[in-house]
Formats: sequence, C-alpha cells, structure tokens
Amino acid sequence: METTHLPSWGPYAKELAGATFATDAERGLRVEFCFFPALYRRRQSPPFLSWDSGFHPWEAAPDLRYWRFRFPLTDKREFYADILYEAAEEGLDVTAIFVNGTDLPQAAALHGLVTRRFPEGGPYRQPPLRTASVELPPGAVWRSASDFDDLCFRENSPHRHLPADARPMGMIWGNGFVDGRGLGDGFGECTGDQATFNDLSPANRILLRYRCAKTARFIFQGKSETEITLPATDDFATLSLCVNPSETGSLTLISQGGTAVDFDGFAFLPSEASDPIFRCPPLEDVPEIVQTPGHLELVYPGDPGGFSIDWPDELRNQVREIHSDHLQFDFPLATHDHVRKVIGTPGAKHYTNLFLRPIPIAPGESREIRLRLRSTLPKSPHFLGAPAAALSPADFGIERLRATLLTNVVFPVQYKRGYIAHHCPGKFWDSLYTWDSGFIGLGMCEVNPIQAGEILRRYLCDPEDDFAYVHHGSTVPVQIHLLQTLFNLLGGDRDLLRERFAGARRMHRFLAGRTEGSITAELQSGLLCPFAYFYNSGGWDDYPPQWKLWHENRTHGVTPVITTAQIIRTAKLLRRMALLIGEDPAEFDADIQHLSEALFRHAWNPKTRWFSYVEHDAEGRAIGPMRHESGEDYNAGLDGLYPLLAGVCPPDLEAEFVERLKDPDRFWSPVGLSTVDMSAAVYKTDGYWNGSVWMPHQWFVWRYLLDIGESDFALAIAERALELWEREVRESWCCFEHFPIETRRGAGWHHFGGLSAPVLSWHGALNTPGRISGGYNCWILSHRYEPGRLEAEILLDGRTYDTPVLWIAFPGENIPGYTWSGKGALHMKRHQRMLILRFENGQDRGKLVIH
Repeated sequence: METTHLPSWGPYAKELAGATFATDAERGLRVEFCFFPALYRRRQSPPFLSWDSGFHPWEAAPDLRYWRFRFPLTDKREFYADILYEAAEEGLDVTAIFVNGTDLPQAAALHGLVTRRFPEGGPYRQPPLRTASVELPPGAVWRSASDFDDLCFRENSPHRHLPADARPMGMIWGNGFVDGRGLGDGFGECTGDQATFNDLSPANRILLRYRCAKTARFIFQGKSETEITLPATDDFATLSLCVNPSETGSLTLISQGGTAVDFDGFAFLPSEASDPIFRCPPLEDVPEIVQTPGHLELVYPGDPGGFSIDWPDELRNQVREIHSDHLQFDFPLATHDHVRKVIGTPGAKHYTNLFLRPIPIAPGESREIRLRLRSTLPKSPHFLGAPAAALSPADFGIERLRATLLTNVVFPVQYKRGYIAHHCPGKFWDSLYTWDSGFIGLGMCEVNPIQAGEILRRYLCDPEDDFAYVHHGSTVPVQIHLLQTLFNLLGGDRDLLRERFAGARRMHRFLAGRTEGSITAELQSGLLCPFAYFYNSGGWDDYPPQWKLWHENRTHGVTPVITTAQIIRTAKLLRRMALLIGEDPAEFDADIQHLSEALFRHAWNPKTRWFSYVEHDAEGRAIGPMRHESGEDYNAGLDGLYPLLAGVCPPDLEAEFVERLKDPDRFWSPVGLSTVDMSAAVYKTDGYWNGSVWMPHQWFVWRYLLDIGESDFALAIAERALELWEREVRESWCCFEHFPIETRRGAGWHHFGGLSAPVLSWHGALNTPGRISGGYNCWILSHRYEPGRLEAEILLDGRTYDTPVLWIAFPGENIPGYTWSGKGALHMKRHQRMLILRFENGQDRGKLVIH
C-alpha cells in the first residue's frame, strides 16, 4: 500500500458519516464510528453517505485535524446539532453541540454506531471480499500470482496498457484468493498467455494454488521446462511440483490455450515441509464489549488492541447491539424498542450502538456533550498525516465547499495491487475517477496543495507501471492542467515538473494515439476518437451527439471534437514544460500541427459554423459531419467550439465564437455557460448536462479568455458562478453537481466536491492576496508576495498578436506602483480587491514588481 498525507483517523467511511481508523491498512480493514443526533423517541435517522440523508459537511481543516457535520433536527433550522471530530492523542475528541434557537423546549438524543468493515469486492457498494488466509510451514514463502513481473496477455486489446482503475491487466480481485487478489480475467484461454515471476525464494517444492472450470495445460519454465496439467476444479485446488532449488529464482507460466485459469499464488517450500493450510475464515465483526459507567471498550477478533469511548457519566444511556444488513430501515424501526439490548439476527452486519438519552435543551439554549474516542491499536505507517494548515475565513458557500471537498475521502479504494485512501467526487463514487480527480486536485490547490500534489501523483504513472495513466471514466487529461496549475502556484517549481513530466507526457502520448497500443488515432482523418476507452468524451453524459451514438451502439468511427482539441492544448502545455526542464519539444510541435490541420480539414463545417462530429467509413476515411434530423449541426454545444480553447482558431473565427458564448440566447444563461446552445434543436430543459450549467468546462473557457484579453467576460463567468454558488448553498446547505437553466437551482449529488471544485479556483483568484491568475499561456517562474509588495518572473507563451491579461489579488483601493522588465507594454487597472494587468504582446518574459 502507498503512503498518503492523511491522518490515521479521518472521515473515510463509505456508509455512515463519521470517523474511520484503519486497523490493517494493507488488508483494507477498518473500524468506523458514527455519532449523530436524533429527536428523542421520534425521528432517529443515521447519516447515510449514499443518498441525501439530511446532514451536511460544515467545516474541515486542510490537514483533517478536525471536521464537523451539521444536522438539522426539525424543519426549522433554528434547532440543529453539530458533530465535531478533533484529533487527540491516540484518538479523537468528539463534541456534540446542540443549538435550540426556537422558543420551545426540545428533547434530543445522541447515538454512536461502531462497526468493523472489510474491503469490498469493488466500488459502488459491492459486498465485502471473503479472502483466504495461508498458514505456511517453517521456512516457506508465499507469492501472490497477481505480483507478476512481466505479462503477455491480450496484447491486441486497446485496454492492454490502459486498464480501468489502475488494475494491472490480468490481475483480479475476488473471493477465495489469499489477500483477495490473483491472476485471472481470462488468463490462459489463448495459447501463449504467459506470466513471469522474478526474485523468487529457493525451494525444493512449489505448491501452485489455482481454479479452472476445465482441464488446463501450461509450460512451467524456469531454467528448464516442464509441462503441467491442472485438473478442472470448482473451487481452489493445489498442484505440487518438485524443483531444483537452483532453478527457482525465476519462473514463467505459458498457457497452451483452451481454458481460463484463476491463479492464486505459489508457496515455495523447503524439503520435508508440510503443505500450507488455506482457510477462508468468516468475516468476524462482533467485538468483545465491556461497559462500565461512562465508559465502553470494544476489542475486535484478531486485533492486538481495541477502542474505548468515554462520555459524561451523568447522562442516561444504553448500549445495544444491532445486527442488520439494511440499517436504513431497521434503525428507525428500533426507535420505539425500549427493551431489547440485541436487535436483529446474528449473521448480519454488527453495530455497537451507544444511545444517550434524553438530552433536554431549553429554548435559546446551546448544550455541548463531549466524548473521548481512543484506540490502543498501532497507527498505520501508510497514513503519515500532513503539516498543520489553516484556511482564511470565506463566504458561507465557499466554507461548505471546502468542507465537502476535504471530507469526500474514502478508504479503502483498490489501487494497483493494494489499497489507498482516495479523494472522490462524492461518497456515492467510492472509486477512482480520472477527470473528476483532476478537478478535485485543482480545488485542493486552494485548500491543501500537498494533497493536490498527491492526487496528481496517483494518476500520472511511474515508468515501471504497465499502463499509461490511471484511467476511470472520461478521457479528459485534466491532470496535465493540474500540473501547470501547481507549477504556477508553487512559484515555478521545476523539481515538480521534473518529477511529473514523464507521467504527463505518457498520458498525452496515449490519448494522442501514438504509444502503448492506443487506438485513439487509428482513423485516416487524423482526428482522435476516445470511444474505445469510454463512452463519454468530455464528462458530459447526455451531450446530444454522444448520447445518440452511445444508445445506437455506433461510436466506432465517429469522432468528437473535444479529444483532438484537448490534446492540442496539452501538447502546448507539455511543449513549454519540456523547454523549462531541458527536454526536446519536437513531438509536441508535430502533434499541434497535424491535429490542428485535421480539425480544420475534416471537422470544421463552414455551412453550420460549428466544428462537427465526423463520421468515417470502414477504412477510417472521413465521410462528413454528423447532422441532426432538423438539418442543424448535431454538435451545437461546447464541443463544437472547443478548438477555440485549443488556441487554433484564426482571429475572426475566435471573435465569432466568443460572441456566441456571450449571447444570452445561446450560451450565456442567467446561471452561467450552457453546455448546449440554448437555441439548438438538440437542447433540452430536463437533461443532466443538456440544459444545465456545470463548472468544469466554464473553467476551461475562463482560462482561455484570460489568454486573449477577454477579461470582462472572464470576470463575468467567475462572478456569476460565485454568486450562484453562494445563493444556492445558503438556501439548501448543499454543494450540488449542476444547475438546470430552467429552474436555476442546484441539482444532482448534494455533497459534490469534484466537478464543482472550480468555484474554489475562482474564489482563490479573486480573494487570495498575492495570487496571480492567468490563462494557459501564463507561466509563473518565480513568485514572492508580502503585504504591499509582489515580485514575480512571468513568461507569456502565446501568439504575438494576443493581449493577455493577468489577475492579481492585491488588497487596497488605489492602483499601486509597478514595473515590468519585459519587451511589451503593461497596463494596469483595479477591480475591487484585484489588479487586472493587460500585456500588449502575447509572447513576453519579464519581472513584475508591484509595490
């Protein structure tokens, strides 16, 4: 398991909002604690994370040394409770803060639910893995078959070097495997499938554990070759092979074809050693419970320590045990059960329930109840924690979004051959998610840059990884934009570029279709097609032409615009990164040229004035644009304008597209930029993306507008988004995914920290003193700010005829003095707390001093 800059205790749960402690991070084991308020003998609803269950992330520290959830207790918000978790020595301090702002007395209760959790078979609420354990004789060593060093398998598959979810090709998670993972997924069906294992322990005998539905034959190759036969078996079986210890340093399994085999692993045994013993023990989640006045101790089977909860002894209480696989139904049903201490039938999930009741709160009164949560278990070395940090006060909506972003983190998530704690878009998605995570990283730049760098590292692969990048979902390379943003934020950190450039280049090369078996560029037109890897080209699920192709199952041979345009843009970003660290930029120049030519030759439709989805024949030759039945261009939306954001449109077309975006009858709605042209035949008012405003593509537009000097429109986008966000969050207390234009209200997931994170970017651009914000062509090579003075070296990498603008959040009322050492002239004006700098030359470099 990889280390993470997160504390051992954190809001990592997947079922109930609270706190989690990883008791065995390597195996994905954890214990979860949920404290929540209730109305005494009335409404008692646990805060479930998989739907809107009525609570709200309210506040969180950037390093998660504390976090707070808010629970409205009645329809009137004047009566609520906060549950605050704060780091303490060997555990957490938990404070329940009841606030009765009504003119009536209130009767509340406080619940604690404690449960042990096991790693799931995968994301999206799958059941727990039932893993095997191996008991080895003295001197024996176990090697998982998933820990192969080389693999020849499905070499012609487009997914060979871009499997989903960072899972090495051929590796599977499943029940019955030791530690839950092995080698399979059809391995062995084809002659020549092979896996190699190096650095093996010397042995006199190797025991191979496997499972296959039909008899299978393999070549077992070390220094010599042996053909082995694996008899068919419904469950895992073993095959013992006598070997020469000098030949066991490396071995290769080579399939003779015919049937798939699941390989669990190998036991390397000394002479005369007995066979290992494999067991699939039950999932033991019932602790030993010891209660004394004001104190509760829980010890789970097999753990070398346990947990304790302390509360004020004067509070009346009851400790119950609840067995339930459907707690959302069973817990409310138990509200009026005042007799039983054990509810439900053993065998279902076990919860220890601490029930403190009643808690009277007088009109206008606030009452705090403090609990101590401690553990005698050792902290995991994989959770390192991070330096303490603080956030400046912000508007109501920004505070809630910060808390949502920071607490949307889950453990465990399967990653490569182990588990990680992972920031997710929302707890509904307890999984990797490539393009959402890029925006989560951009949001983290505003609250915890260390976590932003960690998110970037997780998705850009290392040279030894057998996949181009960590892929889940839409093929939008936001991580490359995140790398530039972090570089600028950290004042030109070339060490960061050197560390991450190879991974970013590898991501770009794969999406450009020129490495590791990628087929994005297999069409003769030169346009890129991502649909072999995911149905969604731009994150926009129901974008009209994409939606039609997907539902008609004919995505092959039809190209969207965004993929080609985004790869042109990332080529430009990587070109400059290459120059900054002394790498050759020639490949990126070639990408920019041939992809730009392909867009204008095949996708530009002069009749409709859109860049079109392009249909191709069986040989990959472009046929023509995809047209709607109305005769309009099907691509009447942001995708049809995306070459603008690639920076390849001539000035007249650029001006036309910008005016189209500004048009209130087409894109510029009262809540921001519509994803689809509102005047188009394909526009809908009841869609998910179609008919809605989302933040991420507005972020891409905003950055380009700064490159071309459209500061007023860029400012309008940022301010409208911030005003919309603040208004909605004040009203609903929720951080939503998107905003339907017809209703102008938030919709979608209610605790969303993923694609809504650009709101934090705009807030930072306008409110963080000393922050420099520019477009794609702005590179901040050095940056130093102290109140009243800023020094920065800035490189502008655009076109000579551009007049780019930079925003600098600089408190004050007047325009301060400034100098610019570049060749082009610099003009400055003030907008509220911000300075707006306009440069006359888009290609410039110099030192800026403001004082």
